[in-house]
Amino acid sequence: MKIQTWFPTSIAVVEDVISKKEHNFLKNKILKLNKAEAHPQWHSNVKTSYGKYDLTFDKDFDNLIEQTRLHTIKFAKTMGSYDGYKVKQSWYVVYNEGDFQEYHAHDNSIFSSVYCFTNPKNSAPLVFRNPVKDMLPMGRVKPNQYSFYNVMYNLKPGQLIIFRSYLDHSVSLCKNKTPRITMACNIS
Repeated sequence: MKIQTWFPTSIAVVEDVISKKEHNFLKNKILKLNKAEAHPQWHSNVKTSYGKYDLTFDKDFDNLIEQTRLHTIKFAKTMGSYDGYKVKQSWYVVYNEGDFQEYHAHDNSIFSSVYCFTNPKNSAPLVFRNPVKDMLPMGRVKPNQYSFYNVMYNLKPGQLIIFRSYLDHSVSLCKNKTPRITMACNIS
């Protein structure tokens, strides 16, 4: 039997996007900037600059945002798209103990990304939900690349995850004692 995959869900993982020196500088800048509050439409109390402080307008983040754009263009080419994508919006998120992010997708965007600055012990994974709305799931499934319902990424510092914006994703309940810090982008 030959199995074909016609509706794959692709997620790009890029390591070592920027230098360690730049990574540490930006992480420390976020910690200094972190006067963010919880977003009023989110169920959790996670601190974010979303809608308040857009990192695309902060020159210190220019290189990381440009690297995100270039890697997104490479990723899009693997799917047959040769458009000149640009980062339209970027924000930081600081997860403390007890924080989480409910499932959501990013409207009005083609690609989204998450860059990891810190992911301390007991941090929660980034979770993607299968976009196929299976009305009657198969029974007795040993998950593999054809049958996963959720995929979890335990992010590593310096790692960039790029995905289509329609993918529902979340962050599970954090139990970390020091902040889990990420930067998110919307790209169109």
